[in-house]
Amino acid sequence: MTKETAVSSTFFPSLLAAAISENWSLIDEVFVPRLSELNGNIMARSLLKNARNKDPNIRDLVATCLPHLKITSKRVYRDTIRAMIIMASLDQEVFPAGRAVLYLLHQTENDDETGIKIKEALEVFKKRVKENNWEEQLREAIPELVTLFT
Repeated sequence: MTKETAVSSTFFPSLLAAAISENWSLIDEVFVPRLSELNGNIMARSLLKNARNKDPNIRDLVATCLPHLKITSKRVYRDTIRAMIIMASLDQEVFPAGRAVLYLLHQTENDDETGIKIKEALEVFKKRVKENNWEEQLREAIPELVTLFT
């Protein structure tokens, strides 16, 4: 078992437990900085298995962690983009959807088809923000999204 595998085998359950208990300071201050030490492809696959979890805190965690991983596998990257498009477009909770959009906003190296799908997801999200009155919550919690509302 490699060090990366050993770390991720204990790391991932602890990460999920922190999200379930809404310990966001532990996630942001301890877990997120360690993500770069792990195999990004393996961790992304583990996270993506939870992208449709019934717990919105787990979905939020997924979208929060993905930007901090170095994903080198084209397949894992495509699966990640697809999952974040779905989350941004369909998730009924503000923070998982907002974090998914934040991930998508930072994806610049895509083919034309993927770029179009990302733009469509962003437009759907903007409509959902208005329909659900999410703007104030997003401005406060994810200020990087403010440019979408101007």
